[in-house]
Amino acid sequence: MQSSDVPMPINVYGLDSISTFGVRQLLTHILDEIFWKYPGHKPVVSDVWVLTNGDLTRLISLEYQITARRPCIVIGDKRYKQLLTNVPGFNMLKFISIKLPIPALRAQLAQVLSSSQTVNINTTCLSLNSTQLSIFKKLLSGVTPINIASRTGLSVKTISYLKRDFMRRADIRTSQEFFIKIYLTLVGIYTAGSGYNLEPNANPMVTLGKMNQLAITH
Repeated sequence: MQSSDVPMPINVYGLDSISTFGVRQLLTHILDEIFWKYPGHKPVVSDVWVLTNGDLTRLISLEYQITARRPCIVIGDKRYKQLLTNVPGFNMLKFISIKLPIPALRAQLAQVLSSSQTVNINTTCLSLNSTQLSIFKKLLSGVTPINIASRTGLSVKTISYLKRDFMRRADIRTSQEFFIKIYLTLVGIYTAGSGYNLEPNANPMVTLGKMNQLAITH
């Protein structure tokens, strides 16, 4: 990911250089207007993330932002919103649809940047019990449901049910989305000081490469 500062400064992150440049230009004009109207105003936003083209794997780049709990605005489509909502510790002040017309996008950015009392919209996180945490960490590390069943004494059907139940509650539909959501959720839980840690090789990029080997039904 690349970053660039605009007056405040605000870091703008994204892989699509055209979209990122456009948002950076919008921010520059918006902040100029805000600083002219309200000298000394300091927006609470630190970062703006521009997530485009449906590449869900780039969400892993947000791991450091979740760890640092930096207040941010995310601009993306509905799939990104589903994956980033209710991630513990992720200080998201606003999610803005990438499909909005420029005037509407500008208005929503200006609303957040001109406020001094914007709060984190991720105040609720999906609950996970100790069994789910243990199973999902193993799945994220590439352990198959059959191997997890032999280690835990749970049936493969139970493991499959726990996965499908989480996907239903998180409103996600694919295994790729499941692994990304679980990874971000576990990062958030760990950085919140719960004592839970990720498996040493809990890398979703490795797991996504083994998708065909994971015998989990949806």
